[in-house]
Amino acid sequence: MIIDPRILADTLEICTTGNAQIRLMNDIRWPWLILLPVQADIQELHDLTSEQRKLFMTEVNRASRVMKETTGCLSVNIAMLGNVVPQLHCHVVARHEGDPNWPGPVWGHEAPRAYTGQAPVALMDAVRSAFTRE
Repeated sequence: MIIDPRILADTLEICTTGNAQIRLMNDIRWPWLILLPVQADIQELHDLTSEQRKLFMTEVNRASRVMKETTGCLSVNIAMLGNVVPQLHCHVVARHEGDPNWPGPVWGHEAPRAYTGQAPVALMDAVRSAFTRE
C-alpha cells in the first residue's frame, strides 16, 4: 500500500484491516481518524468496485461508532475531500461542543497541534482494539 507523503506526515498509523488502513490525525485538538482503502491507485470513491466500496464504507461506519463510543462526542463528522491530497481517504472526526472552531469545520483553523509523548496512546489503543476484535 502506497500512502501519499502528506498523509504520512500528518498522521500516526493505528492498524490495517483487510479493507482499510486506520490512522490518527496528529492534531490533539480533535480525535480525528483517517481511513484509506487498501487498494492501490484509488483517487475517488467511485474508483472502488461495488464490493470494495461496501467494505470500505463498513469500516468508515465502524470508525464512526468507535469514535462516538470512545470519546463520548456530540457529533461525528465524516468527509471525503480530494482537493489537496488526490488519494481516497475518509476523515472521521469526533466533535464536542466548545472544541476549537465549534461548530465550524476543523479545516483551516489555526496550525495543527501535534500530540506529544503518550498523549495519543489511549485513543489509538481503543481504536485498534475495536477494529481488531470484530
